[in-house]
Amino acid sequence: MNLKKKYGNYELHPQMKITGYENEIWDEKKEIIEELKRAVQEKQKEKKTCILSFDLYPGVRKEEMMELANALQPDRIFDIEDCAKDEETLLREFKDYITDDRVFGIMCHKTIDTWFESEKLETMKKAIETERAEEKDTNGGLIVIVGTAAELLTEADLLVYCDLTRWEVQLRYRSGMPNWHSTNYNDPILTKYKRGFFIEWRLADRYKKERYEKFTYLLDTEKENAPVLTTGNAFRGALQQLARQPFRMEPYFDPGVWGGQWMKENFGLDASKENFAWSFDGVPEENSLNLEIGGKVLKVPAQDLVFYAPHELLGERVHGRFGAEFPIRFDLLDTMGGQNLSLQVHPLTEYIYEKFGMPYTQDESYYLLDADEDEETYVYLGLKEGVDKKRDGAGTPCSRKRRRTFPCGKICQQNPGQKTRSCADSGRNGALLRKKHDGAGDQCDTVYLYLQTLGLGPPWHGWTAASDPPRPRYEKYPVEPRYQMGVRQYRRPAENTGKNRKL
Repeated sequence: MNLKKKYGNYELHPQMKITGYENEIWDEKKEIIEELKRAVQEKQKEKKTCILSFDLYPGVRKEEMMELANALQPDRIFDIEDCAKDEETLLREFKDYITDDRVFGIMCHKTIDTWFESEKLETMKKAIETERAEEKDTNGGLIVIVGTAAELLTEADLLVYCDLTRWEVQLRYRSGMPNWHSTNYNDPILTKYKRGFFIEWRLADRYKKERYEKFTYLLDTEKENAPVLTTGNAFRGALQQLARQPFRMEPYFDPGVWGGQWMKENFGLDASKENFAWSFDGVPEENSLNLEIGGKVLKVPAQDLVFYAPHELLGERVHGRFGAEFPIRFDLLDTMGGQNLSLQVHPLTEYIYEKFGMPYTQDESYYLLDADEDEETYVYLGLKEGVDKKRDGAGTPCSRKRRRTFPCGKICQQNPGQKTRSCADSGRNGALLRKKHDGAGDQCDTVYLYLQTLGLGPPWHGWTAASDPPRPRYEKYPVEPRYQMGVRQYRRPAENTGKNRKL
């Protein structure tokens, strides 16, 4: 197998240079504490008592924020999580969104205040007001509030928003971190991720989007005990700059059941890992932005850019159709030296909306970047004629317990794998670029073929990975959707013909 390096210019940690805010970033704890103390003193000149909030995205290590809070020597610290509903109540009230399914849930439409007991919030609000009203010494007083959704208690004089990427949250789940205000340390990773994806991130993002303009500071909490602080002014200015220029996100790599060796070899990844199945590179929901400001690097979720400047980033038509969602996702799939990629089907828009609360479905295009020249490489594209689910085993459960192999070669059309051609689902020995368009989220909109054969999966509108994208909405945009992005796409073969039919 030939895995020689062919791509020596792939940046694993791209940085986007931001200008105009060189003196508004601090990456040493001592400097951060000094800057916050300076800001507190300025506020104390205006008000006798200053209120500073460390508002945490779910997953931020609260103990680290408490350490910073104590370093400011406040008169009192309030922890909003003391007002949270107990774990049993949270599970009961959000059960309909979590569901009993191992993988699938429903997008939660609630707001973050539903995590808290209203009476406890009112009691803490009164305690804060009482503390603020008390006479302090001539230097003025300081009250610090710590926790997720701290602004529910009172509008702070100084708001420090403590941010974190979803990928880092997932890594912390794997290392044993439980869900927010929970004790499920030993739950399967998929269980934690499902609660994060369908509930916690939705509520936290909804809360955060409403407060970008209020951020006095933004704190990058990605690295343990190595926070980076910037002003809210610099943070917002950086996002505005990026929305009007080309930029790259920082990719991440993860192993998987079909994982291969191509990315490891070509990108110089960790050689100790068994394989790498995929790389997310161009997925704002998952990836981060490395903002280089004054020679220092601030890491923020790329989703912040989508939320803060959707119109500038997406344009009028896309923003009008999808809202503050980035409707294209790019990732690399590596089966070189690995196993067959999963066969996939995707739900219709109506189904995904009714069953999972998602406003649109997903269509995909695959582009073969490389293929093994010494071994057989192939792709599956559509069903063979005359396939019978029962007779040909297409309805046979392919569960992990039974260790059965799905008979893809028996029921699917098998095509030679060639570089720079589009395909549906790859066999082994291929490296692919996958473009997901008109789709957001990587849980509900991708299902495995055996779920459908069991009657458990959603209906599909094509056996290929690239089903029908929307037609142009206006006649003045006569773009043939089948050739967007330079990748030809196919639909399910027409009935009683063995050929793919172009729309």
